[in-house]
Amino acid sequence: MTDEHRGFLKHAGVPASVSARGLVGAASVSISRGNIYQPDEGGKVAFIVPARVYDPFTPEAPEPETVPQFGTLIDLIAVVPAVPRQWASRLGLAAWLGAIEPQLCRPAPVAIRRSPWSWLRAGATGLCILDRKALDQFRVLSQCREIIAEDPAHQRELRRVLERPFAVPPITVQAAERCAGANHG
Repeated sequence: MTDEHRGFLKHAGVPASVSARGLVGAASVSISRGNIYQPDEGGKVAFIVPARVYDPFTPEAPEPETVPQFGTLIDLIAVVPAVPRQWASRLGLAAWLGAIEPQLCRPAPVAIRRSPWSWLRAGATGLCILDRKALDQFRVLSQCREIIAEDPAHQRELRRVLERPFAVPPITVQAAERCAGANHG
């Protein structure tokens, strides 16, 4: 990270504590199909965020505020500042950024961040869902007792994921005569 990178982050609203704690770096990358990035000296400058977890099966952690800095590193996420809502993964392993307190005994509502960039701007707090498939998003979001969205549009996006994660085929009722014939045959 150069002083120019730090200045850009500060101007974009990312708290200085994020870079001071080693929660973001910078590199030139190229992004391939499948949203996987490769280091590329001739590529676009991206901010690199380590994806760390306490437990790879749940975003819950006994001390969630420590996970972004001290959790187990499982992936790296590249965020290109010119397109802050898009991101790419180095390995495709991370399902979320951040961690949440155990969802027992009336936990505090969980702030869901729309993108890794938003997560950085929020001081690397809350949870940013990285999975792009609705079922995988549902799996993580359904573990939260209460969710705080960034804005009304984000609220609608989250609600759609939680209300209907599965494709439902048409379901019909068998006709009475076919039903009776099937029992006697």
